[in-house]
Formats: sequence, C-alpha cells, structure tokens
Amino acid sequence: LVCRDGIIQRDDLRMSNLRIERQDEQNQADESAEQLLNRAFQKLFEEQAGALHEKVEDTLLRTAYRFCHHNQVHTASLLGLTR
Repeated sequence: LVCRDGIIQRDDLRMSNLRIERQDEQNQADESAEQLLNRAFQKLFEEQAGALHEKVEDTLLRTAYRFCHHNQVHTASLLGLTR
C-alpha cells in the first residue's frame, strides 16, 4: 500500500476484482445434482429425522410445483406422475 500526503485515496488501493473461492465451494460447484441430493440424504439420515419419507416426498412435490409455476400438469409431467 502506497499513499501520498499521508492520506489513502481510492487510487492507492489497487484491489483485484477477482473472486476468491474457498476450496469447499469449488468442490460443491463440481458436484452433479445427483451427488448433491445424495449428500442431502446422508445428512438427513445422520440427523435421524422422523417421518423422513413423508418430508422428502412433500418437499419434492412442492419444489417441483413451484418450479413449474404452479402448473399441476407440468409438475406431473416433470415428475413422471399422472395428475
């Protein structure tokens, strides 16, 4: 850091605009959706949450429904279900 006249000015700070990524963030970015889902299941299993099947099914349906802009036909098609 170098400044003139004892006052630090904006131009004295030569900040890089590069984003520094943490190692674990990079590893997560490289994971496929299926790998992330498996890790989420593993975490749920470790937490020993009760009624897990019901929670997972409810979350899947609600998330798919939002993804399909609250359209039941598209949601069913996305999930391979009959409406």
